[in-house]
Amino acid sequence: MSKIRYLLVFLGMLFVFGACSQYDYTLRKPTVKFQTPSKKALSSMLRESNNKRYRWAEEGPHSFDCSGFVYYNYGSMNLWLPRRAIEQARYGKTIPISQLRYGDLIFFDTRKYSRGKINHVGIYIGKNRFRHASSRKKRIITTSLRKAYYKKRVVICKRVIPQKKYKKPFKIVAVAPKPLPIVKVEEIEEPIVIQEIQEPVPSERNNSMYIDRPLIGIDESVTIEEIAKEEPKEEPKEIAMGSPESFISKPIAQEGNSTKHTNLY
Repeated sequence: MSKIRYLLVFLGMLFVFGACSQYDYTLRKPTVKFQTPSKKALSSMLRESNNKRYRWAEEGPHSFDCSGFVYYNYGSMNLWLPRRAIEQARYGKTIPISQLRYGDLIFFDTRKYSRGKINHVGIYIGKNRFRHASSRKKRIITTSLRKAYYKKRVVICKRVIPQKKYKKPFKIVAVAPKPLPIVKVEEIEEPIVIQEIQEPVPSERNNSMYIDRPLIGIDESVTIEEIAKEEPKEEPKEIAMGSPESFISKPIAQEGNSTKHTNLY
């Protein structure tokens, strides 16, 4: 009896391991067919997947599961997402279901008792429709979002394709700085220093209005006699008889150390 029991356990283990071996969990990256993701590129990829088979843990090119279908199509457009649906839902911009556009991703909880945990994903293709790998239909199909089964099981919607289109990829080019213009510096002449000329000073030699020459620039070759010649001479005044000036005594002769004065009247 014990031998039969061991035999049944052994056969059960073979069945379990044999069933598990039918799935290949090796991740195979798709060939990049488009360098940038776009609506045109995605529509071309979706046409190739018509009537392809559903198979658990496969990501193409001949069979897919739901997340493998998304991974394959977006990877072919050089847009790499995680392999599992629950991880794919963490990428992109969250949008309401009313603002869905071509190429957006829709994540569902398709369990019998929905609890909001993601286990399925599809690609929106416009007009309330999405493409996905159906485990029930065993192939790639198009389904309407108006169906109550899927509409009430939507968990989140994500936008992962950039909306802006760029004709050329960005390139960082090192630009050499332009040389500065050569400015000719004109020769600067030395500043001319103008010496300050002092104000004229009255002569100290006599009481005349003669003004001494300025101290700066005096010609030392001029003698005192020449300067004396230039001094203005006062003309003698006529003194009227009886005026106060007529009583002033004038010396007329000197004898020894004494001086004799004469009265004018």
